[in-house]
Amino acid sequence: MKLEFIYHPAKTGLQLHPMLFVHGMSHAAWCWEEEFIPYFTALGYDCYALSLRGHGASEGAELLRWSSIKEYEQDVEWAIRKIGKLPIVFGHSMGGFILQKYILKHDILPAYIGVAAVPNTGMLRGAMNLLLSYPWAFLMGNLTLSTLPFVQSEAIVRDMCLTPGASTEKVREVQSRLQGESYRAFLDMVLLNHHAARKVDTPMLHLHTTLDKVLFEPEMRACAEKFGADYHQFSNVGHDMFLDDNWREVADYISAWLTKKGL
Repeated sequence: MKLEFIYHPAKTGLQLHPMLFVHGMSHAAWCWEEEFIPYFTALGYDCYALSLRGHGASEGAELLRWSSIKEYEQDVEWAIRKIGKLPIVFGHSMGGFILQKYILKHDILPAYIGVAAVPNTGMLRGAMNLLLSYPWAFLMGNLTLSTLPFVQSEAIVRDMCLTPGASTEKVREVQSRLQGESYRAFLDMVLLNHHAARKVDTPMLHLHTTLDKVLFEPEMRACAEKFGADYHQFSNVGHDMFLDDNWREVADYISAWLTKKGL
């Protein structure tokens, strides 16, 4: 299966570790190219962004509904082999959940940054919040076995992805690029494919925001503690931290953390 795999070379010759960016539900590689990839290439990092099967320009759209988290893990394993050098990995939401599984099997990476990443215990509480907050979209999603109802509403996209003050133009721009997600992968994160976290050697940073409507503080902090990870919570960015108007605060925090770790 051919996967979209985007490469942006470092803009300086610092020869730092490469970076691999893995997107979350309904996104694709494009979401990292807006702000984060230009930021980190300017600091001297080679940056790669993967579109999981069925996302973006990757093949597999016709099979997307039943693509599993395990299959997405295989895509990530392929991408890391393709780079040929162990990368610092960024995982947003579902992407962070997948990368946690990779690290539990291959505890050899230079660093992991979970950007509003689904915790090891999944997102059952988040699913319940979706039911209470958007009952019609939740009902239609389950009747059609699709997450499309959640990305077809500007109000839901603003609420789930960005800050309340995001401009209408920004919301529409993000919404226009979102897509449906695998119903099987959604079920995997809610109930079917959780993992037991443990302390690992890979340095880990888990980032959360108080504005998140899907992921919640107790589960996020507990996940970080179980992995032995550093943890930080923001108060003025949305779930899509890398697309939010205040993305630079997040990027600067990550950059400082990497410098502290000698990376």
